[in-house]
Amino acid sequence: MELVFHSASSSYLPWTRRGNDNGWRPLTSSRRSCRSSTKLRVAASVESRKMELLKCIQDTERGLSATPEQRSSIEEAVVSLEGYSGGHPISLPKLDGTWRLQYTSAPDVLILLQAAATLPFFQVGQIFQKFECRNQSHGGLVRNIVRWSIPTFLEEQEGATLLVSAKFKLVSLRNIYLQFQEITVQDINISEELQAVIAPAVLPRSFINLQILQFLRAFKAQIPVRDPGRESVGGLYYLSYLDENVLLGRAVGGGGSAKGNRFNWILEEATNSKQLPIKKEGKMEEEEEEAGMGKLPEHVVAEIFIRAGVWEWPQISCVSKKWASMFRSESFWQGALSFTYPFFANNSWPGPIPPPPHPKRRFMALYITQHLFASDPHTDEVIGHCYLFLRDQLHLHPSLMPPHSGILHGTLIDQFIACGKSRDVAHDLASRIWLAVVDNLHEDHHTYSLLKRLAQEGDIFLPYPYTRSVKVQWRVFEKLFTDFRDCFNNLDYYDILACAKSRFHPIPSAWLGR
Repeated sequence: MELVFHSASSSYLPWTRRGNDNGWRPLTSSRRSCRSSTKLRVAASVESRKMELLKCIQDTERGLSATPEQRSSIEEAVVSLEGYSGGHPISLPKLDGTWRLQYTSAPDVLILLQAAATLPFFQVGQIFQKFECRNQSHGGLVRNIVRWSIPTFLEEQEGATLLVSAKFKLVSLRNIYLQFQEITVQDINISEELQAVIAPAVLPRSFINLQILQFLRAFKAQIPVRDPGRESVGGLYYLSYLDENVLLGRAVGGGGSAKGNRFNWILEEATNSKQLPIKKEGKMEEEEEEAGMGKLPEHVVAEIFIRAGVWEWPQISCVSKKWASMFRSESFWQGALSFTYPFFANNSWPGPIPPPPHPKRRFMALYITQHLFASDPHTDEVIGHCYLFLRDQLHLHPSLMPPHSGILHGTLIDQFIACGKSRDVAHDLASRIWLAVVDNLHEDHHTYSLLKRLAQEGDIFLPYPYTRSVKVQWRVFEKLFTDFRDCFNNLDYYDILACAKSRFHPIPSAWLGR
């Protein structure tokens, strides 16, 4: 099997190193030697042979429609180019990359092209070989990549991807041996017509519709390739020519082919990154993933994200800027409210803490009420809002002093009493909110300063239920002496310890000693 790669945009210039200079500089006419002139002639001759080879494979449909006369001319051009690389070992850094098929005589590939030419319901797009061996010395990985499609059901030319993965190792200067690992079908891109049938943009559309749509887009089937009695099915390849943009190779037997047969491949360097189903850089992979989901209407994407669950949203928002901006839109949070809490009402309530205007804030309050305090979000929504209010007041900018804890506690009590709670219930709810907020503070210097301030605040005599519970005061000191113990200097430690002794007796032994 022969492989030839070419890029018409490449050019050859004579370069040499000047004296002790660390940079490469073009040769000037005054310094050209006979050797550099010879290199120029060789480079020009190689370029001429490449152009001749590419001219021979024109109008052959990657080898499908090549006549016997064309195949003979292509073989002569291949042999002529091979002569410029004889005896030189394979360069793995040059081999590393993605190469696009331009011509082949291999039956296992021609049968795909023949099927696409004769069957109206089957298409074959670009075919690639991707080598991953840049930092290797004895081999690497190779993937044969075939883009295919079924018209009206999948997008044309790029509806799905067939991957044949293999390991390869160097067995001589120019021979590599492939050991095939698995066959994968992935990257299903359904057509707009099928998408409209599965999940129409106009209601009604059900959760089952969106699940089917998401399943098709995430579908991936892997089939291991094994041959009884051997480690895996393999084949021997002779890479007879290789430079930065051209690769010529021949495969002899293996891979299910008849022994002794030689099949020609001619390929071109894949320079258009948009055509590559596998990218090297993580950013390119992100752009491709975003482009795939971007083909869905935005309201469908938002509904899929909403049904994925709150625990998935942080990871989803990190995939791309477009998806992150979706989580900042009011329509997304309005949809999340309607789906998660379909019976919520936009009723206001009396008290010092007003209802939030943004649906995101309301969703957060309902979620906190349900999952952090195990209360009914439809009847006790105010609990989540009080939690957010206290957290925000304690998380003011470090340059701003938060209100006195007694004022904050009294605000919570007034809010619950205004909503019809009894004094005992209001005191209990306020204490639970204080404990939850203190337990969920970030472990940073701002929190350390805040806890010191709460511990050192003097007692203000207020009637029940406006006094903070002993549990809340105890938790402040406990967090300081455990989570922030290493932040104390001697003076601060003994000041906070004196405050603790004035309020609690006895002092736990874990709080003593540094």
